[in-house]
Amino acid sequence: MDIKSKSRKKGSFLSWLCFFLGVSILLTAAGGALFYAVTDLDGTRRTVKSLAENDVQKTREFQGYVSNLTFSALSYLSENTDEFSSQYPGLRGDAANLIVYGKNSKGDRVVSNINDDGKNRKLAEGLAPEGYNYLLSFDGENLKITRDGTVVYDTVDQIDRDGYESFLEPLADRDSAIWQNYPRLDKCRLFIAAAEKPAVLNASAGGLSGVVAEVEQKRLAFYAGICAAALGVILLVVSIALRKRKAEFEKSVARLTGRLWVETKGIATVIFVIFFFLYTAASRGTIGFFILLYLLFWYLMLIVNDIRFNPQFYRHSFFGAARRVYRDYLNQKPFQKRFLARFWQFAAMEVLLFILLLLFAFRAPPAACFPAAAMIALLYFYGRAVKETVSDFGLLLDRIASLKAGTGGPPLRFARESDLAAAAADLDSIESGISRAVEARVKSERMKVDLITNVSHDIKTPLTSIINYIDLLQREENLPGEVRDYVDILARKADRLKRMVQDIFDISKASSGNMELRMEELDLNKLLQQTMADMQENIDASGLTVKTLLPEGPVFIYADGNRLYRVFQNLIKNALQYSLGGSRVFISLQQEDGKALAQVKNTSKYALDNAPDITERFVRGDESRTTEGSGLGLSIAKSFTEACGGTFEIRVDADLFSASVTLPLYVPDTREKTEGNGEALEEPGGSGGTSGNEIPVPDGSSPEETGEERKDDAPPESPGGPDGI
Repeated sequence: MDIKSKSRKKGSFLSWLCFFLGVSILLTAAGGALFYAVTDLDGTRRTVKSLAENDVQKTREFQGYVSNLTFSALSYLSENTDEFSSQYPGLRGDAANLIVYGKNSKGDRVVSNINDDGKNRKLAEGLAPEGYNYLLSFDGENLKITRDGTVVYDTVDQIDRDGYESFLEPLADRDSAIWQNYPRLDKCRLFIAAAEKPAVLNASAGGLSGVVAEVEQKRLAFYAGICAAALGVILLVVSIALRKRKAEFEKSVARLTGRLWVETKGIATVIFVIFFFLYTAASRGTIGFFILLYLLFWYLMLIVNDIRFNPQFYRHSFFGAARRVYRDYLNQKPFQKRFLARFWQFAAMEVLLFILLLLFAFRAPPAACFPAAAMIALLYFYGRAVKETVSDFGLLLDRIASLKAGTGGPPLRFARESDLAAAAADLDSIESGISRAVEARVKSERMKVDLITNVSHDIKTPLTSIINYIDLLQREENLPGEVRDYVDILARKADRLKRMVQDIFDISKASSGNMELRMEELDLNKLLQQTMADMQENIDASGLTVKTLLPEGPVFIYADGNRLYRVFQNLIKNALQYSLGGSRVFISLQQEDGKALAQVKNTSKYALDNAPDITERFVRGDESRTTEGSGLGLSIAKSFTEACGGTFEIRVDADLFSASVTLPLYVPDTREKTEGNGEALEEPGGSGGTSGNEIPVPDGSSPEETGEERKDDAPPESPGGPDGI
């Protein structure tokens, strides 16, 4: 782990720590305020106000201490108890903060914490000594409190400005228990004076000094709480500013909680909730209750964080893990066995539940609803599983059908637990492999066509120059005979190379669909007869017997006459060149199923080991290449036939070689008068076309020009070169 990664993790933890501390501090402050507000809302408000004003005499602690001191002193003066001195042992040492003076009508009981008679007399007159701004006086009927010369409490006039009523209310009600229990209370007099600025004289001795010390501690705690709340707000703001870093740590926590099974989380939640309600029922309003609320808050935050980053947390469960283990076990078996195993398991469970249903029906009828509900639920889930399997099976069959049709589509994505997930993945792999193979084949063919076209073009330019120079040499009159023979051989070879280059161009155009066609009505019967007539010299020179089986009437088709003439010219020349000596060549034409079928059959003089590839370019039946030919004849025939809308097929049975050309018969009502490039053509018989009785012959393609006579230096050649046999 590099330094940058460690620093990033540390930063994410610190940002989350700011959030945790900030929220915890604010929750603690809010919980403390809520705790005191619940116990005594009015007292809490007064305490906070007095702490903010820094006035001890307004605090609840001071009021409670003075009130308790008043009741204890009056109880002693009314001869109801003798324990006053023992209750307030440090009262005399606290005289600088508080002066107490009281007596009964008999004068036999006196309460005083000073030996100054002057101050006592002044108190008895209702006047506070110098330095004391607080005076409580009780004259046997009325209890009055003045502070800074202002009456803040009076039982007769019902004045209560500082909140003493909650402490001294029994003295204001003459029917209260204190007046009933203290019958001599009206014979007592009591005066209590408090210093304006009481000090901590001896906090350990209690008294007002202890009250002042307690108030001071609460004041410090109050301001500390304010500072802590401010710190909590600052930390919370910092965590909000760094929320992206905080989210990284929360994701780490979620990864840990995500490893727990959902059953574990559920059990922990149930235990926590039960403990929470049991504890709060017994300790509501206590500090422990608020601590439990604090823990509950962070537990809920942990759950929310888990749900936030693990939205499918419910999938990670003990039940799911057991189900996956069982499913993986079944997936090791064939599909048929898995399907049957689930069926028998379903049947066994249904039988078991039915037996339980019968037992409960006789012994505990109300409980019979549970096995019945389980049977229905099991039937529902099993039916849903079967439905999903059938649906997936249908999608798989549709995918196979689309793959067969070549339409394709998006890959199948079945759920992992589907029985057909593996089959869908295998089918997608097969389709992907086929697509890659087809793409590679198309790319290869395109590159082959481009290469042939470019090379042919590069050859054609210098070849034209060679032919021109040969023509100039042939026109020379003073050449020696031997040289003129060489020039004639060069002329024939150059002309053959020129035709080969042109053939390559034609094949490239046909393969790419860019060949221009002159589609018109043709009599295929006359086209065959004219082709054989033009090649009669080649037939006679071959020493072969040509047998024809042609119909008497016309066979009309719609095609390009020049291209079809070239097709049959190549087929006949191919048969003449590669047939076994003295054998027969059969040429037939027939009509069947709305199509015209022309066939050229012969017996090969070579072993046909490469029959499947015989129509490929530059493939020859004579693999030793001892005869003339380029290997383009059958490839041209196949390309031109398909360009005219027909089919070309080669069949080999032992040494019997058969080439079949199938073309649709001409139907005038449905014929489309368009060229290969989509442009409209003229009607047959019009300008630029030929009638059905006139068979076009390509310029320069007569037997004298395309089929060369045998010379002393070379055997006869065909225009496109023999291919097949």
